[in-house]
Amino acid sequence: MLDLASLHRRASRVLPAALQTSGLLLREATPARIARLLLPLGHDRRGSLRFVLAAATLERLAHSPGACLQQARQPRDRACPGYGPWQAYGQGRGLRYVSQRGDGHAALCLLPARRLLVYAWDDRRAIRQLDRD
Repeated sequence: MLDLASLHRRASRVLPAALQTSGLLLREATPARIARLLLPLGHDRRGSLRFVLAAATLERLAHSPGACLQQARQPRDRACPGYGPWQAYGQGRGLRYVSQRGDGHAALCLLPARRLLVYAWDDRRAIRQLDRD
């Protein structure tokens, strides 16, 4: 089925199991956009998806961020490359955590104050940095 829930389930496979999400935020949630993200022939070679962080993940990040992030390095799909060490940037409401996938073609950015986890990918070339302001 080509719906937002199916896209969320499928896209979550690239995320570490320790980072639970409750949904996706798409600027354009049309059937054509969802199909392009779900179907291999219409695969976007680069882009990003914004996931809504689940309450349990937000609570773990608030109480023990180091332990939570240390467990958040292996994607649910074991065939995907793992993520590198998490780096913290900013402070307070501007605090974010960034981790790059081992092959350099994807990265995660956690924004706890905004309840967001951003997955960015570029199949054509390695992502250089997500930590720029």
